[in-house]
Amino acid sequence: MDLTTLPDKVAIQLNDAHPALTIPELMRILMDDEKLTWDTAWDITVCTCAYTNHTVLPEALECWPGDLFQNLLPRHLEIIYERISALYPGYYGRLRRMSLIEEDGQKKINMAHLCIVGSHAVNGMAQIHSDIIKDTVSSCHHPLHSPSLFSLNVLSVLWVTTHTKQSCCFP
Repeated sequence: MDLTTLPDKVAIQLNDAHPALTIPELMRILMDDEKLTWDTAWDITVCTCAYTNHTVLPEALECWPGDLFQNLLPRHLEIIYERISALYPGYYGRLRRMSLIEEDGQKKINMAHLCIVGSHAVNGMAQIHSDIIKDTVSSCHHPLHSPSLFSLNVLSVLWVTTHTKQSCCFP
């Protein structure tokens, strides 16, 4: 089976940051079980996942303790660390502001940032939510990583339907 066609057949919608582990888990399956390269697995993952943020309240912008990952999901943590270094080499100030790993005190994984970096599309429930995400949560990701950002409405759904294949192409 050609797994590079997975995004043509499957869409994984991450509703808020709760299912963010989908990203490193899909990477783990594609690399460790299916023996794909990092770059191919990352392309498939990003083109398969999309993230909807429902609110920017702290409870929706979860940060999970790094030691929890280290104890329960060490391979997932390794994948998250690997993604950070691959995405932003040499951008130390920006890394600190938007990192997937928060390092003030106990290390924590920023699940919303993981969803933004690991998705081909990011949206809020309405234009105001999308604007807040763009101006606050994801502002430090641009221009190094810039997923499509839009509001959830009929036009957006049509846009995703007609443009997903074009925006997620494999060589």
